[in-house]
Amino acid sequence: MYNALNDILTKVPWDVLLQLVIDDPVDVTPDMVTAAWNGASLSALTPEEAAAATTGAAAITEALEGASSLVDGYCGRRCEVPFTTVPPFVKSLDLGIAVYHLFSRRENVPENRQKVYDNAVKTLSAISRGEITLGVQPVPAAVATGSPEVISSDRRFTRNSLRGL
Repeated sequence: MYNALNDILTKVPWDVLLQLVIDDPVDVTPDMVTAAWNGASLSALTPEEAAAATTGAAAITEALEGASSLVDGYCGRRCEVPFTTVPPFVKSLDLGIAVYHLFSRRENVPENRQKVYDNAVKTLSAISRGEITLGVQPVPAAVATGSPEVISSDRRFTRNSLRGL
């Protein structure tokens, strides 16, 4: 993943994020989801709260992983992926896609989130075609060893051996 929960929170406030990731009618706080995200113990919570917080953290993880997979799919044609050092431009595209994925969990994706997603996919497509470069290590080209060599035995049937048949 190229982004994390804190990055999501720069684009989506907690109250909206909780509405996007909590499916059950359980009162879940940001601290509960953060604890689940960090893998902390949820033993102080009720089973319903723990389940909802875990589900919310999983939804955030799924959105982030889905976005990173899409980025890798496009950028992998031109660059080594996953990135060891993520270019800020790629991180921004990835974040916009992840936020879109979170909003797409509900029926109506806001128009501005849809536009960000569409522009990110167009930009990634341009990266994969080589129209935009990222300034990172390109994918190594396949090393050509020359033309293929065919090895076979001598011909059994030639014009001379088939004469008269």
